[in-house]
Amino acid sequence: MFSVAALAPALGRRASALNALGGAALALLVWRPRNLLDPSFQLTFLSVLAIVALALPLLSNLKEVGEWRPVRATPRPPECARWWLTLGELLFWSERRHHREMERSTHSYGLFKTLWAARLERWRVQRLLRAVFAVLLVSLAVQFVLLPLQVLYFHRLSLAGLVLNVFVGVLLVVLSLAALAASVVSTVSAALAAPFVGLAEASSWLASHSVEPFAAARVSNLRPAEYSGAAAFVYVLYYAPLLILMFEAARRLTSVRASAAGSEERGAARSRLVRPAACASATLALLIVLHPFSAGRPDGRLRVDFLDVGQGDAALLTMPDGTTLLVDGGGRPRFGARRDVDEGSEPFERDVRGVGEAVVSEYLWRRGRGRVNFILPTHAHADHIEGLNDVASNFKVDAALLAQAPARDEEFARFDSTTRGAGIPLQMIARGDVLRFGGGVRIDVLWPPRAARGAASRNDDSVVLRVRFGRRTILLTGDIESGPEAALVAAHDELRCDAVKVAHHGSRTSSTQAFVNATRPTLAVISVGLDSPYGHPHAEVLERWRACGAQVLTTGERGIITVSTDGDDLKVETFAAQ
Repeated sequence: MFSVAALAPALGRRASALNALGGAALALLVWRPRNLLDPSFQLTFLSVLAIVALALPLLSNLKEVGEWRPVRATPRPPECARWWLTLGELLFWSERRHHREMERSTHSYGLFKTLWAARLERWRVQRLLRAVFAVLLVSLAVQFVLLPLQVLYFHRLSLAGLVLNVFVGVLLVVLSLAALAASVVSTVSAALAAPFVGLAEASSWLASHSVEPFAAARVSNLRPAEYSGAAAFVYVLYYAPLLILMFEAARRLTSVRASAAGSEERGAARSRLVRPAACASATLALLIVLHPFSAGRPDGRLRVDFLDVGQGDAALLTMPDGTTLLVDGGGRPRFGARRDVDEGSEPFERDVRGVGEAVVSEYLWRRGRGRVNFILPTHAHADHIEGLNDVASNFKVDAALLAQAPARDEEFARFDSTTRGAGIPLQMIARGDVLRFGGGVRIDVLWPPRAARGAASRNDDSVVLRVRFGRRTILLTGDIESGPEAALVAAHDELRCDAVKVAHHGSRTSSTQAFVNATRPTLAVISVGLDSPYGHPHAEVLERWRACGAQVLTTGERGIITVSTDGDDLKVETFAAQ
């Protein structure tokens, strides 16, 4: 027989936040199972889980520990670390409330509480500290739980956010109140509303620019690389001790009452799991953030990755000993500045990630690279040098190699400013210089000749590199046109190679018949977009390279083109992202 009385205990029971969270997730997954692989779904539910299962239980436990006093339910002091007890008392112990209770009580007793709790309460800063601590703890818990996803999806960890969450939160409250007041007062008098408008503008400016001091000190965020292959299991392993900590945080809410129930031994047994789980979580977090093993061991091969950067150039050389040299970084070619109708307005640019961030940096992170030893712009055109600005900002770079430093070139000026801000030294190179790398790789600089500083960069100023390892040679030609090609052939340089990066994206102004005959590669790689607005690569150029026996591959069709060698063999692989 149905009984309402039987349902009363269930109806009066407090709802579980974890059950509600799990129910919401289950409902969404039943409705659309593919949500499980959706980053927004993962980030949303894990962040709520961090708050519900880690931050709030810790705050509740701190509150119970800090407010403890001997009553029938909790006659004995809580079993916890001394520092945890002190922290709880600093934030939650109220000496005034204790005195009021003693005045109403028929008996009195003294408690040994930290003296600073009473001082903070007397100075009226205890509540403020409690609120700040709560915000910091919640922010830290969320970042800790989301750590693997932040690395895999964004390759970014915000250090400034832990501090700015509190500061910016206060500013946004001030901004909202000032804007509301300005709106109301402006209906009466614009002059009276002016101070509120000024306060709103000042709050907005501070909130927008608060991260700049951290950015200037290069501590606003970290850009960690990721583990791949079998090493990626570290991200799964990371959550094992974290789940133990969450479980223990939830169970320790009852630890203050454990002495009343006579369960000290069971509580102590559970507590023994906390320290090793915390140590394991900290160790795994450091492995993910510092990623000391993400790049893997050098395999003794020379590897050249021609990246698909649209209409630009970017090639990553990985030496047999693991040293890296990034030649060009792609970028957006300039078709002419787009300006608003009003004279003097700034150029309009869409707020999207550049090639250097979205393609080159992403590829380096996925290769587990947190450092690029050397970067080398072949010349200062945007489709070659622009992306290197992002690389210089996102990675530790040992040095930048340059052949030209144009005096009045906008793109070079930006690159120069970026490298100086990042503390990257500039080293000048020219024809006749030899670069030697570990493992037996020799790179000869064939072009340009050492010359006076020019006003602007030209295609014919491009750096030409001859990369030799064992019996194999790879030629990187930048954007040189027919003039430098003829000069190299006339100088009787050894141009014969196994693979060549075709000059100027396959333009008909390059790849002259004499140059093609002098190189005679088995592989010709053209860095070009799938639909080039310039008509690259030109049909005549393709025919010349094929006629000399070369296999022609374009990044627009094949994606990333990888050429590798141990000094004897020559392997070619392609990868096109879906």
